[in-house]
Amino acid sequence: MLIGIGIGIVLILILIGYLFHRKWKFRPIIISVTLILIALVSYLIATNHQNHYGMHMFIDSSGSMLYSPIKDHPKILLYDDGTPNNQKRVYYFKQYPDQPTISKTDSQAAITKVTLIEQPATLITKTGYWLYNSADSQFWFDFSHNNNQLDHKSYYFNINSSWVEMSVTEAKNQHLLDTNTLQQIKQAKIAAY
Repeated sequence: MLIGIGIGIVLILILIGYLFHRKWKFRPIIISVTLILIALVSYLIATNHQNHYGMHMFIDSSGSMLYSPIKDHPKILLYDDGTPNNQKRVYYFKQYPDQPTISKTDSQAAITKVTLIEQPATLITKTGYWLYNSADSQFWFDFSHNNNQLDHKSYYFNINSSWVEMSVTEAKNQHLLDTNTLQQIKQAKIAAY
């Protein structure tokens, strides 16, 4: 689709160049209409890319058990306290007991919420994607390349009263983190999500 648009724009520019060299009385009108059409099409392409016309949001929800990243003290939900006012906390966790590496939340997550419940600890991750409404929508709007585009990711931690929510710094100060766990947290910070 993009190749077709590119070829169309090149042909229109060739037409404009041709009309500039012709002595034809309707030349200024045709050139003006063509330039207006190019501007209109460019605006519609940009608007479509931003507003996802012909698409709908698909939210994929997955849940798992939640385990503390600290082996010796299994009831701590660690978060990174390196952000101002803890606005965008990054949480560290494991999704099964013997998980070899520590997972983390995306720092750009739309929502990260921690709720106290009286059940086993769980994590629900919701991921929003844009999908086309139909094959016709894909035909008309595919030039925006928004299909399967990630829109947002949300994390919902459900922990019970036996858990403690604690920053990495607090855990370090209380000597709850061993060298291996600290190294895994550093690796998780570096890793691209």
